[in-house]
Amino acid sequence: MSSDLRILMLGADDMITAIGNSLLGRKVFDEEQNTCQRDSVALADGRTLHVTAALCRQVFYVSDGMFRLSDQLVTDINSTDYHAVILSMEIKTNLTLTYPTAADTMLKEEAWKNFLRKKGIIVVREANTFTKAQKSEEISGSFLDWMRTQTGVVGTIFQELQERCLLFDTTGSQDVLNKKRSELVDMIDVQVCTLFGQCLAGCKVSPKYDLHLLPPLIGSKSRTK
Repeated sequence: MSSDLRILMLGADDMITAIGNSLLGRKVFDEEQNTCQRDSVALADGRTLHVTAALCRQVFYVSDGMFRLSDQLVTDINSTDYHAVILSMEIKTNLTLTYPTAADTMLKEEAWKNFLRKKGIIVVREANTFTKAQKSEEISGSFLDWMRTQTGVVGTIFQELQERCLLFDTTGSQDVLNKKRSELVDMIDVQVCTLFGQCLAGCKVSPKYDLHLLPPLIGSKSRTK
């Protein structure tokens, strides 16, 4: 099994470009470009992370008043063996979460729902907003505790993805961004090992674990080795 990691990012254009550029460590994705954008970055462990940003205008078309997945996105998913699909969300100042309409659309069709169940990871932008709310006691408990209180579409997505989520800061220092990227890579490694029963070369999942019993890696804490 190839050791490189391939991820597809879905969400509002500004969110996926901000998170994608943070993962790459440089400004590559441009929300103004009317294209499906791709780039890659070398990881510290010698592997390569390939990132595809599917901007909203590439994801949907409207038919009979309903959002539909574009042929371009369907073809891309069917032709690329993505290891993870990143659903980009953002914490607003009123402590509500924006979510990718693509996820809501995909969850309404059984085949796509299963796809997201296997490969979806929620990445929530604006960690600073969450931290400030914790300090002011507007939010009590951990990020995971707070996510478990979400209702509606966000709550449904969160439960369908078995609580796989990561709080992400796109404005921190490079060291902070590198740490968050490593945490996301760890999550993808666990997900791949669980899904295929086989680990990618270079991944950190210990072979002593029964892969079928591995819990999802959640929040911003690394799984204990």
